[in-house]
Amino acid sequence: MRFGIRNSFDTMDQFEPRFRECRTPIELALPYRMTDYQQLRPHLAAVAARLQEWGTPVLSVHAPQGRLQDADFPVWATEVAQFAAALGVGEITLHPSRYAKDAPVFDLQRQVVLMLARLQAQFPVTFALETFEGGRRIFSPGDIMRLRLPMVLDVAHIRSHREVMAIVAEYQASIVTVHLSGKASGEHHLPIDGECLEVVRALRTRRWSGSVILEYLPAYHDRLKEDLAELRGQFSREA
Repeated sequence: MRFGIRNSFDTMDQFEPRFRECRTPIELALPYRMTDYQQLRPHLAAVAARLQEWGTPVLSVHAPQGRLQDADFPVWATEVAQFAAALGVGEITLHPSRYAKDAPVFDLQRQVVLMLARLQAQFPVTFALETFEGGRRIFSPGDIMRLRLPMVLDVAHIRSHREVMAIVAEYQASIVTVHLSGKASGEHHLPIDGECLEVVRALRTRRWSGSVILEYLPAYHDRLKEDLAELRGQFSREA
C-alpha cells in the first residue's frame, strides 16, 4: 500500500512553484476545466520531463477535464495516457461525467466501456472511474461494480460509511486508488477521521496494494503532510 497527497495545477505559472521542491508522493491532478487543459496541452511532454528531472514521486494522474461520452474523449485520453506513461505511472483517475436527462445512458456506457478497452490495449496504464453518487453520473458506483471496471474509491463522495465498507469488502480487487478524506453533514474532503482509518485498516487486512491519496479542501491543506505521516506511521507498524 502506498500513501500520497493530491497536488494540482491549472496553469503553467503554477507548475514549477508547486512541484519543483515536492518530494512527497502525489496524485498529479490536471486542470478541472477543459479550457484550462487546452492551454496546458502543448506543454504535457515538457511537464513530464521536468517532473522526471526533479524526481517528483508521482503515484497516479487525475484527469477530470472532459466528458467521457463526448467525441473528443479518445483524443485527450490518449494524450493523458502518453503523459502518464512518460512518467512511468500506471493509473489514471477519470470522473464519470454527467449526462442529459433524456440521454440513452446504457448506450453511452457501452460506448465508453468499448473506448476504455481500446485505450487500455494501447497503453500500459489503467483508466479507473472515480465514485460519485447522484447527479445523473454516466457511471454510478453500482454501475462500475456491475460492469467490472477499475474503480477509484472516493470515501467522501459516498454518504454512507456502511456502503463504503461494503464496496471494500466486495470489490477491493478492482479498486485501483482510494481518495481518502473525512465528511460531515453537507461537507466533504475534510481531514481524515476514525472512519477513514477503518477503511485503510480493512484494505490492509485484505492485502490490498494500491495507492491511498489524501484529498482535502484548500482550507485544510496545512494538515496534509501531518496526516500523511500519521497514516504511514500507523500502518507501517501494523504491517
